Amino acid sequence: PATFQYTAGQWVDMHIPDVSTVGGFSFTSTPDAPQALRDVVDTPTLPCFDLAIKGTAHPPAAWVHSPRCAVGTAVGVRAGGKFTLELISTPEAVSHVILIAGGVGINPLYSMLLDLASGKRLSMAVVTLLWSVRAMEEAFLLPQLEALSHSGSPFQGRLRVAVTVSRPGVGSLQGSSALPNIELLSGRVTPAVLQRLVAGVGGAAPKGSPVAFVCGPAEMTAFVVSALQHHCGFKKEGQDIHTEKWW
Repeated sequence: PATFQYTAGQWVDMHIPDVSTVGGFSFTSTPDAPQALRDVVDTPTLPCFDLAIKGTAHPPAAWVHSPRCAVGTAVGVRAGGKFTLELISTPEAVSHVILIAGGVGINPLYSMLLDLASGKRLSMAVVTLLWSVRAMEEAFLLPQLEALSHSGSPFQGRLRVAVTVSRPGVGSLQGSSALPNIELLSGRVTPAVLQRLVAGVGGAAPKGSPVAFVCGPAEMTAFVVSALQHHCGFKKEGQDIHTEKWW
């Protein structure tokens, strides 16, 4: 219905015909700029948003990757979640927004990144995105991130993107020449990597307060939160560190 609303960073519950399990997926678009569906069909009275759904045996994901999921198929949707940029209580004091993703945890953070690119909030803050994947093949948003990192993008040089491959032997960093604005690393996220990225664009920490948003597997999330607190000067979860724990 026309009353459907969501905020960047939230998830959508998808109620699929003949599938008893409710599908929960994070948006990869902002309310102002969903692209995929508008390229296919004009839907002026229906909700329009982008999702990135990995094909697995989980019934909702399997349905999405089956012939049963086709243009014109009706599903029920409901948005929810509090993992949004609105968690920042004093945006005027924030100088650096740090987005840290593990695997498919990139989805809500990419939605937030697009929201930041719109310039409607935190338009002067430096933005850093760190995405940890097991293999390069999992980094499906590299072209979009490269475009946002370009000096001519809406960020105008305020965005820094780093992608680390935890299993560099699985896949490779080949093709990195096509990604001149993305820093490609190998290995797991470490306190040293976080310290350097928290320093911001150009290696000098921006004046003001940083805030971090973390979304990834449970073990990674716990490690990153601890490292931010003990090695990077962050205070505590719920204050200057915000996490999405979907597991």
